[in-house]
Amino acid sequence: PNYYRMRGDFLVAVNEKVPPGLESNADLEEIYADRAMALRADPLAGESLLDMANIAFDLTRAGYEGLDADAVDQYRQLMALSPNFSESHSLLWTLLAVAYMDAGEMERSLDFLDSALALESSDLSRSKALFVQGAAFYELDEYDRSIVALLRLLEIDADPEVTLQAHRLLAKVYSEAGEPQLASEQYEQYVTMRDSDQG
Repeated sequence: PNYYRMRGDFLVAVNEKVPPGLESNADLEEIYADRAMALRADPLAGESLLDMANIAFDLTRAGYEGLDADAVDQYRQLMALSPNFSESHSLLWTLLAVAYMDAGEMERSLDFLDSALALESSDLSRSKALFVQGAAFYELDEYDRSIVALLRLLEIDADPEVTLQAHRLLAKVYSEAGEPQLASEQYEQYVTMRDSDQG
């Protein structure tokens, strides 16, 4: 068994029991180091690569510098382990986009979303990428482009939760763009979907 992987798993389990906001960066650093050692023992361990990338972005959001580039490299290594599986590549590009959005780097986020949307993937994966793209354009006050992305999402067979949130976000975008009637229509669709799911 891979000792470092097991020890990192234990630290993850402990860290998940800590109330939100009280997580220790020191614990994240230790988990990150354990994942790095686990990869030395088993260079093809995709789970360790994915964990390292996700933790690197957590630490980046906490103010650590330079780890975001490492995370991008780890995602690329993960993709190289399954070069013909565009579905997982699309989801990984979207995860990168979300991480950069969280860090306030919208332009980098949009670059990764372009990569995700350029791949042949399922409607489920495309809908997630389109939703994040719509949100990124909204944050940049590019309402027309946000509307285009979200309307494209609503044309495909998306995950119901993504569709629900797309109607909600589209209502906000239309409102900001000075289209109160369209905003109201989207909000009504959001409420109808939300209430039918609860019933």
